[in-house]
Amino acid sequence: MNQDPMLQKAMNKWEDMSQNSSFRLQYEAREKVLFDEQALN
Repeated sequence: MNQDPMLQKAMNKWEDMSQNSSFRLQYEAREKVLFDEQALN
């Protein structure tokens, strides 16, 4: 599959970051805050 180079770069960066447990915990905490805020509205 021939992908846009910018998209491929972003996907590679996301894969690297998602394997970092510290980043993943921060991401999940932020996601929870966003879901909680949305539930209150």
